[in-house]
Amino acid sequence: MKYLVLAVTTLSLLSGGLVVAAEDEASEPGYEQKFTWYDKDKNGVLSQQEAAARTDFSEKWSELDANGDGQVDLTEFSAFEEANKSDPNAE
Repeated sequence: MKYLVLAVTTLSLLSGGLVVAAEDEASEPGYEQKFTWYDKDKNGVLSQQEAAARTDFSEKWSELDANGDGQVDLTEFSAFEEANKSDPNAE
């Protein structure tokens, strides 16, 4: 009986550990979290002034503002970040 309890406890702990690991991986900072940090006025878009916080945003504004509406939404931001992952100048 002791071995059964020990086995069940061990399996419970192991499976719980796997869930925690999966949750940690899923909670890594992503583009949305970065975007929210730059969006100082919390209106859901980045202005050119907010984007000036990063040199590469200022230098590549036309690439960042893909649709040319003068502001950057999360979709544009994510696409820019994805395209510039290996850019050593990206902060």
